[in-house]
Amino acid sequence: DEPVERLSAHLAVSVASALDRRAIDPWLEVAVAHLGESVELADHEARLRYVNPAFEALTGFSRDEVIGKTPGELLRTTDHSPAYYAAIEETVRQGKAWRGPLTSRRKDGSRIHQEVTVSPVRDARGALRAMVAIRREVTRERQLEAQVRASERMASLGTLAAGVARDQQPARLRARQR
Repeated sequence: DEPVERLSAHLAVSVASALDRRAIDPWLEVAVAHLGESVELADHEARLRYVNPAFEALTGFSRDEVIGKTPGELLRTTDHSPAYYAAIEETVRQGKAWRGPLTSRRKDGSRIHQEVTVSPVRDARGALRAMVAIRREVTRERQLEAQVRASERMASLGTLAAGVARDQQPARLRARQR
């Protein structure tokens, strides 16, 4: 996951530079549009100004539906407490990148499990100008992990049941099995 953090930091620097020049490098725009990871650019009030096609594919929301809205208005679930979301916002406002798990909702209401990095974009004076978020979906990974844990629990129960059954056998049967 370290490459996602580096990408987020690089995008934050590139966006800050673009904001200072009041122009976005066309190569950067093409690169971000073709990333496999979801990328969002929001202003200092967390209102979305840009999302790449991977965001649209991940969430089911079109670019036209999200521009001007906050990710919280669109994607927030009750899976996390208000304090969790407040901690994310506070970390970014303090000028630090936030990285962690987040469960969001798609347009159809289904849940998406993600690893998210949100990086602040500051101007030359240090004022927060924008935020860049990169989302990597981990829904399938979480489902597979749950299946592995369930299988391990079943195997443990089987071993335990076999041990209990063996201990319940009369001593003479156990002696013959040796």
